[in-house]
Amino acid sequence: NVFTSSSSNIIKRNNINTVNEELLNFESTEFNIFKLEDKIGAENILPTVSSYVFASLGLFSLINYTKFENFVYKIAKGYIRSNPYHTDLHAADMVQTSLLFVLYGELKKVLGLSTIDITSLFLSGIIHDYKHPGLTNNYLILTKNEIAIRYNDQSVLENYHVAESFKLINSSKDYDIFELLSADDFKLMRKRVIECVLATDMTLHNKEYHFLKMRIPTFNISKGENVDKIFENVDNVTKYNIQQEFLNVLIHAADVSNPTKPLEIYKIWAKKVVDEFFLQGDKERSQGMKISFLCDRNTVSFPQSQLGFIEGIVLPLYNVIVEYFPNIGYSVSNINGNIEYFKKLKEEEEKNKK
Repeated sequence: NVFTSSSSNIIKRNNINTVNEELLNFESTEFNIFKLEDKIGAENILPTVSSYVFASLGLFSLINYTKFENFVYKIAKGYIRSNPYHTDLHAADMVQTSLLFVLYGELKKVLGLSTIDITSLFLSGIIHDYKHPGLTNNYLILTKNEIAIRYNDQSVLENYHVAESFKLINSSKDYDIFELLSADDFKLMRKRVIECVLATDMTLHNKEYHFLKMRIPTFNISKGENVDKIFENVDNVTKYNIQQEFLNVLIHAADVSNPTKPLEIYKIWAKKVVDEFFLQGDKERSQGMKISFLCDRNTVSFPQSQLGFIEGIVLPLYNVIVEYFPNIGYSVSNINGNIEYFKKLKEEEEKNKK
């Protein structure tokens, strides 16, 4: 069994012992979340992946296991499954992607991360889109939605996800996953989690990308060499802040990681994203609003939308990440293969138009 004994409750609830072990290979770059979903049901994916990660990395030394189980099932229910894309399945995928970063990137060793830091990264992935309405920040701002009003148009959804999650934790002792932590450790973990979730705001992409890129020539970083120099002769506050910037980049990278997956998996995610955008576009059309970028089903080219996303956002980001963590190179190989597929799809689309 791939789980430790501490996750026996999850195993019983999910009847996980009947699942082919290959489907539970969360540490594989070929992991197929959709096949596992077919076997155990969407509602069990986030608890199963999260429980495995926390058990296998020893994170239950900090987090109360029983309350974690209660909490993750409640969080999973809070995701809106009628959304094509922003669901607990996406959150589970992000947790699994982050596990690959931790293992292949050797994050603990390279960045000097503590167990609190690693736990914060995974908790952030679990909650990062909690209660997402399937609409963009910009739509909520333009329609004067109460969430936008509450958060003053600043990282509207990201603030909402993390605040609602902590509200849940505080609502009942059953969900108090932090009860084992000292006051100082709780304060540190809460700060890490808030920063990580806020870093998933796409408007911060350039800031996060340039944080990594500008340090490559400064410290002569190449294929994992000299990363340690970034942390030389810095005080604890500076070290904390540098680690946070890395965590921010990595959770953002996990959030946009669909094109780093094998083609058959990526194609499913891409369709889900586009479907959700189109639903927003339909809403905007019916309300007489200007239709948002990539949201008009009558004009958007599916292959072109993917190529723009991959070549403009994902590939540059991962090319830089791989200079720091070369064992994450599998992601760039998949990206390049997926680019070729969508280029061919675009050519076929243009031929058909002619």
